[in-house]
Amino acid sequence: MQYIQNLKPSEFKLLRHAASQLAGRKAKRHTHDYGLTREEQNRSHQSPFKDIADSSKADLLGWLKEDGHESDELFTAVGDSAHLMHKTVKHHLDTGGSLSTHLNKIHGALKSFANTARVNVDVTADDFLHRVGLRHERRFQDGEVSQLHKDHAQLHQDVYKGTSERSGTNKFKYVQDESNDRYGTYLDSNNHAVIAFRGTKPSESLMNNDLVKNLQIAGGDVRGMSTYEDDVAHVKRMIQKYGAGKVSLSGYSQGSAIANELTQDSRIRSDLGQTVALAPGVSPLDDKHEQKARDHKISYIYHHNDPVANSLLEHSGANHHVLYSESDPLKSHLLLDRVAA
Repeated sequence: MQYIQNLKPSEFKLLRHAASQLAGRKAKRHTHDYGLTREEQNRSHQSPFKDIADSSKADLLGWLKEDGHESDELFTAVGDSAHLMHKTVKHHLDTGGSLSTHLNKIHGALKSFANTARVNVDVTADDFLHRVGLRHERRFQDGEVSQLHKDHAQLHQDVYKGTSERSGTNKFKYVQDESNDRYGTYLDSNNHAVIAFRGTKPSESLMNNDLVKNLQIAGGDVRGMSTYEDDVAHVKRMIQKYGAGKVSLSGYSQGSAIANELTQDSRIRSDLGQTVALAPGVSPLDDKHEQKARDHKISYIYHHNDPVANSLLEHSGANHHVLYSESDPLKSHLLLDRVAA
């Protein structure tokens, strides 16, 4: 809630104007008209946008505090209002247009949001904080990394080793006979299997086809990979061997793109457990991009400014853990060591 608390009265008023128009009301005189269609508005009697538009900052902060994240209706409405503001400013800047007095004020309010959230971004960037989650205040802080994500980060540190050099982790036993250079199969103490798909090996990308696969991920064609059907066959064998519901998938970067696609594959989906996606390789060109982002069977963790993963932010939800601690986009993708600690 700190990002609202720190807004100047004039900046909070701009947020209320956006919410008012999202609630279906006409733009007031001397305010920016967003020109929303009826389909883009929420005109219901109980519209949370009306609550924002009609409230003082103190009232809104009080309601958000009482909400305690148990119901994200108000958080979502605040996020959507900021989204509208950002989308409008971004369009004018992207098309080379100049910002009017009203849009300059909106621009300033958005910068206040970003500064409060300690997000080092340009307001025109695709990873602007409204995509990160005004929906939940806790997303502006790293928060505690779950044991699940720590365990899988350690797993992927092991997968990067050669097939004969892997040793497993404190929690997972490595099964070399069911592994190859692209993935490692591991067992936990309950004899549940995890198939971990490794990320790109830059030094070998020309020899091991990683470069081609990355281009296919960027183009949204993971199933077009030459090894995809082999991966499906391996998952099927593991399900037959260990049982339905006792095989999970894990992936880092390129490997996560493969794991996520497999999770969506109707041939095996119903028999799979939870998938863990660390700094996943994703693409807005994937026709299942939003579907994967919102998939309850996939647990995501990535940095807000990771250029490989942050197109997920637009669809982030409870299954996303977004980190903010790294301001350098070139380093933000390399999160294994940090998460594994």
